[in-house]
Amino acid sequence: MKVKINYEGTEILVEEEIKICLDELKREEESRKRKNRRKEILWDAILIEGMEVLELLNMSSIEDEVIEDIYLQGLYSLLIGLEDFDKKLIKDRFVNELKYKELSTKYNMPVSSIQYKLERIYKYINCELTKNN
Repeated sequence: MKVKINYEGTEILVEEEIKICLDELKREEESRKRKNRRKEILWDAILIEGMEVLELLNMSSIEDEVIEDIYLQGLYSLLIGLEDFDKKLIKDRFVNELKYKELSTKYNMPVSSIQYKLERIYKYINCELTKNN
């Protein structure tokens, strides 16, 4: 079935599939323009406010931030549900940045047991976070 489209100010008839493709191309082009504009604004901010280039590279889109927030909320709720010892172990490993040997000494356990417990926690968290995807 043919449909009318506006092509450079002139209405023409094209197949509906062609119109769908043209509409998709137009959406992609608009998305690219928005991304380019966002980059221009960020570069302007760098020049004006003296931001470092590394900060720009670490910036992500709003969509990425929303997805990250959802995963962080899920991760937080999983961490809250862990046993007390597991919470302490995770906190010491990632917040206090203790090495396996230091954890072993602190908790008076063999290094292999510490490694096993942490791997078990990682697997549990990973399984829970990816279960619904």
